[in-house]
Amino acid sequence: TAGNRNGTCKPADDRSPYYKLFDYLFCDYDHGVRPTDKRYVTSVFVFLPKIYLRY
Repeated sequence: TAGNRNGTCKPADDRSPYYKLFDYLFCDYDHGVRPTDKRYVTSVFVFLPKIYLRY
């Protein structure tokens, strides 16, 4: 349910607030606020949950 690579957004999943945050970061934030730092923001929010799940 994350934002597509062409800049368009799919509706957020109402069942999980994490998916709403995920959609906002990959969709509105990445494509609108900081499109140049999209790779950095994407890598942070993809690997950060994995780090937390290890502990």
